[in-house]
Formats: sequence, C-alpha cells, structure tokens
Amino acid sequence: MKCEVITVTDREPTQDYYCYREFLASLDRFGVAPNILGNGQKWSGLMTKPRTLEKWLKSGKERHTDCLIICDSWDLVFAVHPQEIAERWDDGERTWIAGAERNCFPDASLADKHPQSDSSYRYLNSG
Repeated sequence: MKCEVITVTDREPTQDYYCYREFLASLDRFGVAPNILGNGQKWSGLMTKPRTLEKWLKSGKERHTDCLIICDSWDLVFAVHPQEIAERWDDGERTWIAGAERNCFPDASLADKHPQSDSSYRYLNSG
C-alpha cells in the first residue's frame, strides 16, 4: 500500500507554541517527505485548506496512492510511520476519516449547513 502525507500551510509559523518544525522532524525520522500545499499563497480564512486541497486533487497531481493522510502541520507530530497508520486504516472499513470538532467555528449560524452525524463531533476541523 502506497501512502502519502499532505499538509496545507501558507507559511512556516514563527510562534513558539506551534510545532511545525517538529512535524517535519517527525516525518524525517521515518524518511517521509510531506507534500506541502499552499506555501507562500495568500491565506483566505478557514476554508483555505479545503479549497487548496480540492484544487490539488482536481489538478491530477495526486500520485495515485492508496491512502492520503491529510493533516495539520502546525500542531501534529507523527509517533509512528505514516505507513503504519495507512495499514491500520486498511485493516478497518477504509472510510473517510477527518478531524472534527463539537463546535461550528467561527460562524455558528452555519451549523445547519453541515451534515448530521451520529457523533457530537460534527464539524470539520480544517483550521
């Protein structure tokens, strides 16, 4: 199974409470280079990540992998090899998995536009 790590960021954060360098180092430890989308592009709010990813997917640049791990690079590190994550996913139901939140942020008036869910974590976390 071929696995690829994708992240969307407009820049490297300078604040010390983000762990962007640690994100890169955690992947480097496993010999994995992430595909970083959006670097240097204008940030246009919370929908920037999903729109950038959609544009990339429609462009045909996706490398026909079996599993795309699309993740935040500012507050996430890999404790295991992404391939191991992909293999665990492959052993399961192979469903869409996304980070989610309980609150519709930043505009709660849009809550009714999101699909219903069996979980209280109904809103996409794509910040």
